[in-house]
Amino acid sequence: MKRTWTILAAAIALVTGLCQGAAASSGPQEVDIEGLSGTYIPSTGTTPGPGVVIIAGSGPTDRNGNNALGLNTNTYKLLADALAAAGIASVRYDKRGVAGSVKIGKPEKDLRVANFADDAVTVAAWLKKKPGVGPIVLMGHSEGGLIALLAAKRAHPAGIVLLAAPGRKLAAILREQFTRSNSTTRAYAPEALAIIAALERGEDVTDIVPALAPAFRPSVQPYLRSLMAVDPAALAEGWTKPLMVVGGGRDVQIGKSDFDALTASRPDAVAYWEPEMAHTLKLAGPSSQSMAGAYMDPNQPLPTGLADRIISFIKDLK
Repeated sequence: MKRTWTILAAAIALVTGLCQGAAASSGPQEVDIEGLSGTYIPSTGTTPGPGVVIIAGSGPTDRNGNNALGLNTNTYKLLADALAAAGIASVRYDKRGVAGSVKIGKPEKDLRVANFADDAVTVAAWLKKKPGVGPIVLMGHSEGGLIALLAAKRAHPAGIVLLAAPGRKLAAILREQFTRSNSTTRAYAPEALAIIAALERGEDVTDIVPALAPAFRPSVQPYLRSLMAVDPAALAEGWTKPLMVVGGGRDVQIGKSDFDALTASRPDAVAYWEPEMAHTLKLAGPSSQSMAGAYMDPNQPLPTGLADRIISFIKDLK
């Protein structure tokens, strides 16, 4: 009898281990995609379904939506978790030169937005080969939306989701930011506007006041010029497959003008405007304290209904 129980216990342990292994394999997995460090969450569906590439915004923002400059939101992780709960696979990754992908970074002076678009194409191709993944969706936040649009022709996604993405050329957005009446940088507007105009003309600018150096340092100017050449509304208009555009009324970086430019270029786009949403895709009130929470509270949830609308758009894709 004892031997019977021993055999039974071993069998139970084996089955339990197999089940745990299956559960673990369906959870988040750390992956390396040609040097890009990412987190992959497989689909839990029994038939091939969509797979989403989540593309981070500008600067050193990592795969989760955080950076060392004070951004602590976990926004992209929250989006990936919501997709996973709906059975949708996703991969989010650190851009080259950022966090886990620092080893394949380029010197800043050699970096162009096309490099990030190339990486998005690479990640999309990797995801498309994963078991259980059908149509690919590019979902980009802020500058990541611009990257998604640039990558679309080569990545061949079934749809694109633009989250607080620019709808106008960068120069227009920068001019607005520097001349906004409540902007702390307005005192430097004349110098900033002159620099922006010079960059638009393809010129290098060496005489920069210290306060503007973080934004316009010589080493970043080639990258800024590469961004200034891109017209996101024109790219959206040229993209003939399904498009979703998301914007927020508390966004102090990307405004209603950008949302309107994108939806005007694609009247058939699925549009979602959340009046109380900040650029980080978190709710914020008019106070600075509330806005700070949207940028620095990783436990603050996404706005109610945002993930549901995105999931509905994705599941309707063919």
